[in-house]
Amino acid sequence: MRHETQLSTSGVEFDKIEELPSVFAFSDYRTYLKAYFEAKKKIHPKYSASFFTRRAGLGANSRGYLKLVVEGRRNLSPATIRSFSEALGHKPQESLYFENLVLFNQAERPSDKKYYFERLVATLHEKTYSPLVLLQQQHAYYSNWYYVVIRELVALDDFVEDYLWISHHLLGAVKKEEIRKAISDLLVLGLIERDSGGRLRQSKPLIKAPSHGFEHVLKGFHLQMLDRVKAALDDERVPAEVLGLTLSCCEEDFSLLLEDLKKMRSELNAKYGQRVRGMDCVLHLGIQLAQMTKRLKPKKGERV
Repeated sequence: MRHETQLSTSGVEFDKIEELPSVFAFSDYRTYLKAYFEAKKKIHPKYSASFFTRRAGLGANSRGYLKLVVEGRRNLSPATIRSFSEALGHKPQESLYFENLVLFNQAERPSDKKYYFERLVATLHEKTYSPLVLLQQQHAYYSNWYYVVIRELVALDDFVEDYLWISHHLLGAVKKEEIRKAISDLLVLGLIERDSGGRLRQSKPLIKAPSHGFEHVLKGFHLQMLDRVKAALDDERVPAEVLGLTLSCCEEDFSLLLEDLKKMRSELNAKYGQRVRGMDCVLHLGIQLAQMTKRLKPKKGERV
């Protein structure tokens, strides 16, 4: 929480010691703005969105802008990021964090998401209470293919918590220090735990990847797994099969096919992913769906 003292330009004094949300406690800037505004209203019932936008220098015609931003119907531009930060009374490090948080949340390309996420982490320093620290560990889980495999490896009946044993059983070169960090992060994330005897085990058999803020990481994860599958196909000692289907259809069928594939994935996970005894290997099922041709009739304004 942050203390703030300020004076309203309308003559209403807001000079009490205030307990306001810290920007470092958020990984979504819209949620932060909502929490900030609600906290201000609780302390000063006369505080309004119009006052905030005036303080940000946006003018009388922008009185509804804050609401639109919080609801996700408007984005912040580089200029308004700075204006909002000043209106929020940020100190230099808070301002830097807020700027990168906005750019991270609003980024669409995976490379941009990755870039701004790394900048966000760099601004944290000793602020380990931020949920971004947890988000960083979650990113590590899906950024390194062996994290996911090690979590499944733990469930095998003959699993041995030995870095050399684990490295030997992974189909891919993974260093001892990488394995050590993976196990440490998996414990912190609560994806694995120790039983009463100290043996590692999965905390729960089924997990679901979060979507918000992870799109760029999940794409990278699937690309890594495709590389692992290609390596398995080249190794006659490793069971690996490839099934495919190429067909002509309507463009609208893409979303319908995707929903069918998601349903099939969930059914397979429920059927085979809840066993607690008798497992002796880790499998990966990859499902890809991609359009192989351009549209015959491009949409209006679309480049061919």
